[in-house]
Amino acid sequence: MIKQCYKHHNITQCIQTSQDCTAVGGPYELNAYDMRKQCVGDLTNMCYEGVNYVTHFLNQPSVMAALGVEVQSWTSCSDSMDKAFHAAGDGIQPIYRHVNTVSEEGMPVLVCAGDVDYILNWLGQRAWTDGLQWSGRGDFNRAQTRKLTLGSSDAIQVYGTLKHTKGLAFARMFKAGHLVPMDQPRPILDLIHRWVDGEFRT
Repeated sequence: MIKQCYKHHNITQCIQTSQDCTAVGGPYELNAYDMRKQCVGDLTNMCYEGVNYVTHFLNQPSVMAALGVEVQSWTSCSDSMDKAFHAAGDGIQPIYRHVNTVSEEGMPVLVCAGDVDYILNWLGQRAWTDGLQWSGRGDFNRAQTRKLTLGSSDAIQVYGTLKHTKGLAFARMFKAGHLVPMDQPRPILDLIHRWVDGEFRT
């Protein structure tokens, strides 16, 4: 069904496929963003109570004025946006169609996945980056997967693995869910600094 949705771009078929796939995951009662935890709340707060605190903070008039935002309120997940997104059949559309274009144009791409994320799991992220149709595919698939580390020689923390070539980088972050910066703040900061500095562009 998914392949047919991708091939024909039929909105009705894509919506049905998305609903069928969602139904399969329905019995899964853990946190969709972190398999180690129970869901606290619901998907509107991404199963994290902390998101409610962020929502409260960002909706304070003084914060909104300081940020210069031009909206009445902020929410982590907009129901109307989500409904419109899925009603267009986009909920199941693959992002890689755009990534290969960006990669071919020489723009660096970092794909980062926490290894305890269920909803966007690292195995799926690795599969689509390995299968991406672009001129650097062969080099990327032959590239060595190496450890990502922090610290000095006497106290090294291995926080993930990385494979990269020609501007495309795939990182698996250990002990991290969907919200990698919340679970592994220092490691993700290290990874982003190194990526921005151009370490993974060759």
